[in-house]
Amino acid sequence: MSGTRFLLDGRAVAAADAVLGAETGLVRSGEGWVETLRGEQGRWMFEGEHLARMSASIAAAGLDAGAALQAARATLQAAAMDAARPARLRLLVTPSPRGEAGWQALGELADYAPPVSHYTSGLALRSAASEHPGLGLLGKSASYHWSQFAQREAERAGADEALFWWQGAVAECARSTLLWREGGRWWRPDTEGVLASVTLAALEAAGLEVALGSLDASRLAVSEGLVLVSALRLAAPVRSLDGNALPLLADEAAALRALLLSLHERSR
Repeated sequence: MSGTRFLLDGRAVAAADAVLGAETGLVRSGEGWVETLRGEQGRWMFEGEHLARMSASIAAAGLDAGAALQAARATLQAAAMDAARPARLRLLVTPSPRGEAGWQALGELADYAPPVSHYTSGLALRSAASEHPGLGLLGKSASYHWSQFAQREAERAGADEALFWWQGAVAECARSTLLWREGGRWWRPDTEGVLASVTLAALEAAGLEVALGSLDASRLAVSEGLVLVSALRLAAPVRSLDGNALPLLADEAAALRALLLSLHERSR
């Protein structure tokens, strides 16, 4: 596979034809759900778990999750990839125009080159100017301009990702779930309203023990380092926050990536 390919309602289309109608839920009211999947060895990592998260979010909104999943699965089946190279699929589903049954699904498929420097040198984080809005209960909603705004703000400042705070404690990053090490164990924020992470759930199901806690600015100095977990990068260490250096957990992040890839291998 070379370049970016597009899929609409289960079929490959040209970029110019990868268009959703003006009366879809996405265009009318910003109502849609997104999942980003990493392809390895010709299969999507944790495909069932990603679809389950999407389904739960749609059902919670009182909409027909079955029809949405049918459209999503058709697009996944049409998204053929090169088994020798990692791939990235951004999958969006939205209710069809008024008066029409069903859902529409749009997929963007491309090769994915894991960012080696992020794994070896670590990521630079920058605190977002606004607090986390607590909208994780909506699922991975297409209406996440607040996150995109913070991410662009971080990138303009030379950082790799934006970090959101909630009531003085870390919440999550613009594109990742955050873990930290303290006392020789892993912790994650005990914060309501953050998005449930498919990748972290897979690690925990495999036996990784992760405690719930709160990490505020005053306690960052006693932490043993931070790691970001996400569907594409899998796990990457953090080297700094707002220009302040942090301990680099490169080996620990590598062990988490290896575990995730082994889980994918064993799921054949």
